[in-house]
Order: sequence, then C-alpha cells, then structure tokens
Amino acid sequence: LWALRIHESDHRCARSVRSELDAALRQWRAGVLAALSALTADTVVVTHYIVINVAVGVATANDRVVSFRPDNGSVTILRGRDGRLELVQLGSEGASRVL
Repeated sequence: LWALRIHESDHRCARSVRSELDAALRQWRAGVLAALSALTADTVVVTHYIVINVAVGVATANDRVVSFRPDNGSVTILRGRDGRLELVQLGSEGASRVL
C-alpha cells in the first residue's frame, strides 16, 4: 500500500511529513512502530526503504516521511531503550538508484 501510494502520487508522499499522511498510511506507520517496539531481544530486521525511514525518523525526531536514502543492503542500527528508538548507526546512503 505504502509503495503504491508513493508511485501514484509522483513521490509527493515521500516528500511529505507524517502529519500530512492519510489515515491508512498513519495506521500502517503505527503498525510498523508497534512491531519494532514488541521486539524484546537483539533482532535483525530485513526490510525496505520506507520502513527504515519510519524507524530512523522516530529515533531522530524527524517528521519527514523520507529523512535519508538508505542504500540497498546497507545496515542501520537502532536500539530500543526506555520505550524509545535510538539511532546507533545510520546505514550508507545515496549510492543506490531508487526507481
């Protein structure tokens, strides 16, 4: 749903901020954050560009939908602490072409 919306809107969604998203996308985002919050042990999560941006945005208090451009296969490290996400290491960015 998320990726489809981005392509349908000519990337306007990717340039927006969380408060501008429709209810379905806000609910999807909340589900991503709930799933990450439910992790109780060190875990490797293999996911895509927008999910990584959701997590990094929360960890860095950045409200933009896309706050950085993670490369394909890059590794971003986050830590859950006291009910919050913290950015430990931002993955490499910008070299992969996003279609």
